[in-house]
Amino acid sequence: MNHNLITKLVGLPELVVTDVETKAESVCFTVSSNYNTVPCPECGKKTSNIHSRRTQPIRDLSALGKQTILLLEKKRFKCYSCDAQPFIEPIKSVDRYQRMTTRYCSYLAHLTQYRSYSEIARSEGLSFPVVKQVADKKADFISDCIGLSKGLKSLSIDEFAILKRHKYGVVISDPEHQLIVDVLPHRNKDYIINYFLSWPEEIRLGIEHVSIDMWGPYAALIPECFPNARITIDKFHVIAHLNEAMEKVRREQQKELLPQESKKTFFKSRFSLLKAGENLKQKDTDRLQNMLEKSPTLELAYELKEDFRELMMAESYEEAKECLYDWYEQAEKSEIPSFIEFIKMVKRWEDKILNFFISGITNGYAEGVNNKIKLVKRIGYGVPNSENLRRRILLSFYEKGSCKLVQSTDSVKEKKDTFKGWKANDSKIA
Repeated sequence: MNHNLITKLVGLPELVVTDVETKAESVCFTVSSNYNTVPCPECGKKTSNIHSRRTQPIRDLSALGKQTILLLEKKRFKCYSCDAQPFIEPIKSVDRYQRMTTRYCSYLAHLTQYRSYSEIARSEGLSFPVVKQVADKKADFISDCIGLSKGLKSLSIDEFAILKRHKYGVVISDPEHQLIVDVLPHRNKDYIINYFLSWPEEIRLGIEHVSIDMWGPYAALIPECFPNARITIDKFHVIAHLNEAMEKVRREQQKELLPQESKKTFFKSRFSLLKAGENLKQKDTDRLQNMLEKSPTLELAYELKEDFRELMMAESYEEAKECLYDWYEQAEKSEIPSFIEFIKMVKRWEDKILNFFISGITNGYAEGVNNKIKLVKRIGYGVPNSENLRRRILLSFYEKGSCKLVQSTDSVKEKKDTFKGWKANDSKIA
């Protein structure tokens, strides 16, 4: 048997295959390291004195539909230069105290993006605690790596449901580079303030723009934590409130129409009413025209909705502000109750809404993160534990390069570790 070819096939450069045994459900490779000498961890001098040997089964990536087991001959060396205790040779492919190769650990962590821990355990012939331990170590390693960079200029803050209507977490992201900065277990104002104040002052003073939705506590804490930041209300949340006002008009007009057939037409065509005008197909246009012909009030509301959408696409702050004041006049003249309420809301947040035309940032990336978090929760059949959910979120976004890592500086990591939130374990896997 040509063991050189099999060694190349296994693909672990520091290990040499000396024998192969095929069983019904597994393939066993007897392997040993190709190190003749290793440096002593105490004095650094190389030694070739083997103190003892022992064989340990190591799980590797499956091959040909069978489990792959590496029967690794581990050697303990003895250094007589410094008379240190015998030490085990370092194997790059297998972390110390691990019964799996590092590439198999990474493979299991990658599977967690698409499958539950229980399903992975069943398909791989492992126990649930083993799969969870591997995933947790990988997530903790990612948590140690991601962090704050000195070039951070913009932030997005958005909440997500851990347990809907009961418990909410917060995603902090960098909209400019589309990176997750951190995930917090709840949205309590004091907790978030303490968290942000744990950041280095140079990072906090360097934040120029923060994008949020229209939740009061977020707007209240930003001046205290980021004194140089300009608050921007996410424009998609503003449009969502506008569409809600539009829907109220549709429902009111639908109730006023006596024929049952007309009510059905209104209900079936409601999405055509909310679509952007430039995205309407011919079928949508026909439905919309049919609706607007039956209700002048609805037609006026639709025109106001489209005018507001158009002003949100203005090219400058001055142009947007001028168009907004003109829109106020038109909307107030309409005397449509839901739009009057919408005007009051916009005026409360006017300066922060208009800041979009200066910063140009939105919560678009953060909302995308929220959608993926929903997928993570479905895969895990609901993940009510905040810490476990955070780990699964990090694995989902950073495993296999789906989102690049930003390495924290030592000073940033040290100060973040002093904050009494989630704290990563010291255990790491590559």
